[in-house]
Amino acid sequence: MRLYVSLQTDPPRGGIPIFVDSMKKNPDFLMTRCNYLTLERDEPARGKFFRDSDEFLNLFLLGFEGIVQKPFDAQLFDAPELIEDLFHQTEEAGLNINIDDIWLPNFLLEGQDSEVSPGDTYRIRYELFLEAYRFRDGQIDKEYFLERCRELDTPVVFSESETEAFKAWHQQEIDTAFEIYPKNATYELSWTE
Repeated sequence: MRLYVSLQTDPPRGGIPIFVDSMKKNPDFLMTRCNYLTLERDEPARGKFFRDSDEFLNLFLLGFEGIVQKPFDAQLFDAPELIEDLFHQTEEAGLNINIDDIWLPNFLLEGQDSEVSPGDTYRIRYELFLEAYRFRDGQIDKEYFLERCRELDTPVVFSESETEAFKAWHQQEIDTAFEIYPKNATYELSWTE
């Protein structure tokens, strides 16, 4: 397995993709839990760290985690095939794809053009992601986090094409699971009308 690591100084266009998990409506906690994808490698691996000049430093990584920002060969996850390709290529390289979460204030999402529902995909700016990560990690308090969210200019944008692609991919995965593991009639719960 070859692992090539390159640190970007500028985040890719569009920001980091996040997916709505659940929106809380409690007056004391008007926040939405959002998920994002990470790549991880738990076992040690050899890798190379490239600089802009194509020179590299050999590394022996003792753990690795990175946030997925875009698919291979595209700017957005706007087709189910791009999502499937991400899973295929990263797992083939010995990496695991995991889901982690952050919290965002409801007002950031409610101001968008569509009604917020689970599975909706948004792109958030790098600065907001860092603040949300720090909030989730307990490094900053709620009041400071909310203030920072109000200060940022257009930190969240709804991504209709990615929402459609992830929902289609999700349904394909469910359909495939049913095909691979058909329901066994002997385990069905009995019922009467």
